[in-house]
Amino acid sequence: MIRLLTALLTVALVSTFGSVRAEDKKEAKGDKAKPTGVWAKEIDGMKLTFDFSKPDALILTAGSGDNALILTGKYTVEKDGLIKVTTTKSEIKGEFPVQPKEGFLFEFKLKTDGKTATISNYDASEDADGARAAVEGEYTKAEPKKKDDK
Repeated sequence: MIRLLTALLTVALVSTFGSVRAEDKKEAKGDKAKPTGVWAKEIDGMKLTFDFSKPDALILTAGSGDNALILTGKYTVEKDGLIKVTTTKSEIKGEFPVQPKEGFLFEFKLKTDGKTATISNYDASEDADGARAAVEGEYTKAEPKKKDDK
């Protein structure tokens, strides 16, 4: 009987510590996990979209009506979860007040929770203070654009 209880206790302890270790690994991995999906929000009549549909690529769209800025860039995720983006293409449609050049650098943290995401710690190589209020905040999950969408 004592052997049976000892065996059950051992299995219970191993299971408990095994699941704790798995959760710890998952959390540690989550800090450096690559973002996925498309996240959007509207602020003052402008729609912002962060599209992580392609591996290691981000398409950031900011626009209102026929006027939009579309930044395409490569990104890395640092150990602390900071996402660093270097733009590889900058496109303006219509008239848009800001026109960053290719090579524009920006960074932020993205925390997702099901159907919402929060962007924080935004910084950039140009006009970080001006964009911070618009970029940071809560986003909702959106559908990726299809090739036929304009």
